[in-house]
Amino acid sequence: MSELEKLIEQVLEKNSPHKEFEGSKEILIEALSIYHEELCSQNDELSEINQYLEETKLEYERLFMDAPVGYLIVDLTGLIVKANHYSYQLFDSLTPHQSKLQHFIADEDQDRFYFFFQQLKEDQLETSFSFKTRTEPVRYIKFLQQYVRSNETLIHLAMIDKTALVTYQKQIKYMSNHDALTGVYNRHYYENLIQQLNEKLTEHFGVIFADINGLKMINDAFGHAFGDELIKKAVELIEHHMDDTMYLARIGGDEFVIILTETTEEQMKKLMLTLKEAQSLITVKDIQLSISFGYAYKRKPSQDLIKLVHLAEDRMYQNKLHTKSSGRKDIIEGILAVLHEKKPREKEHGERVSFLAETFGKVLNLNATEIHQLKTAGLLHDIGKVAVDHTILDKASGLNTNEKREMKQHPEMGYRILQASQEFKDIVDIVLYHHEFYDGTGYPRGLKGESIPYLSRILAVCDAYDAMTKPRPYSIPKSKEEASTELKYHKGRQFDAELVDIFISKVLLKVDLN
Repeated sequence: MSELEKLIEQVLEKNSPHKEFEGSKEILIEALSIYHEELCSQNDELSEINQYLEETKLEYERLFMDAPVGYLIVDLTGLIVKANHYSYQLFDSLTPHQSKLQHFIADEDQDRFYFFFQQLKEDQLETSFSFKTRTEPVRYIKFLQQYVRSNETLIHLAMIDKTALVTYQKQIKYMSNHDALTGVYNRHYYENLIQQLNEKLTEHFGVIFADINGLKMINDAFGHAFGDELIKKAVELIEHHMDDTMYLARIGGDEFVIILTETTEEQMKKLMLTLKEAQSLITVKDIQLSISFGYAYKRKPSQDLIKLVHLAEDRMYQNKLHTKSSGRKDIIEGILAVLHEKKPREKEHGERVSFLAETFGKVLNLNATEIHQLKTAGLLHDIGKVAVDHTILDKASGLNTNEKREMKQHPEMGYRILQASQEFKDIVDIVLYHHEFYDGTGYPRGLKGESIPYLSRILAVCDAYDAMTKPRPYSIPKSKEEASTELKYHKGRQFDAELVDIFISKVLLKVDLN
């Protein structure tokens, strides 16, 4: 007999008053079998539910662990009970699990975090909190949300990495206050600083205004990259002699202001003298750094700081006028030295053309001033080639259209360079037009005949003769006779016919350039 049948016999013998136990053994077995089947079915459903819950748990566990933000579960002491994978990345090599959250926060943020955490435990604040990590490199972390769970014994925290954003914001702030080329303060910061200092500084205050001489000329000759290098050298010089009580700002392309907040007038004068002496030792290639300075000192508390700056600027311009001519002449000589270093043959060519032009002027019975102008223009007529790419100057084959265009710019470039100095004002037109042709097909202006300056026409003959009789990358040197024949061939077209005849018949008899 089965255990179920024994149980049924026992129940029937007891004569239970309950109707559900009345009836035959078979009826009872049948009813119990139905119950059994229902129980088995419910058990299967429970198993499926349990499996689904387990899978759901695993899925949420994966979501928690693999989330693209950091998740932490901490107790009320700050102990990290659980941390996802991204949290490990945020804290770098440090191990979040079973560590105190405070351990990962930089010292400077500890006090803020303490009060934040206390309020969170007590009031369940839903506010954000940003902090720096003590890791290397430093990261900037922000709690997105926080809430208390499990009968207020655990705190859930979500975090994101703000490092890239904070770095970008710092860069934007830095760029808004600093000059992109030199890294010193820019005009925006300078103007705000002046306003602030004007309100709080009453004495021991001074301003030095500085301006780089000849920067436009240098940019014209070598390009802005070269000029930028000179600007950076100027900043390095000034910063080397500054201390923590001074500010340096670039307020224009070539203008700088040094603000001294704790100084005497004698100390200011000494600094300015030191900078003047030190600049003579700084060169870029053969171009010597040249800066004009002006200063103003606050002698009375009532003096306005902005007016003081204008006074320093005015004095700087006065000093600049005194040194302008000699300073720019030095720059031009430096530019010429660069050209000669780049192309040594240009130095010899200039010297020979200068000698020919001087001799030609004497043959023509020109006055002493005109002869001096021809001699100087001969030396400097190709100074504009300093801006021409060296590969063009050295090219043995014919130049292409773009290369010809660049080469033809050298008279205008020489004009701009020389025009910057008063000493060379009287030769700039001679240099500018020495490649004009008598028939009007030359450059840069296409002048024709007598409209071409007389001294330019003289220089053109001397320049062409020397170019033909000396080695060049693109041609074999001609003899004196061959060059004379070439000059005659181009009479009235490239050259002034009368000048060609005089040059061949008289000038060449007086010179020997071999």
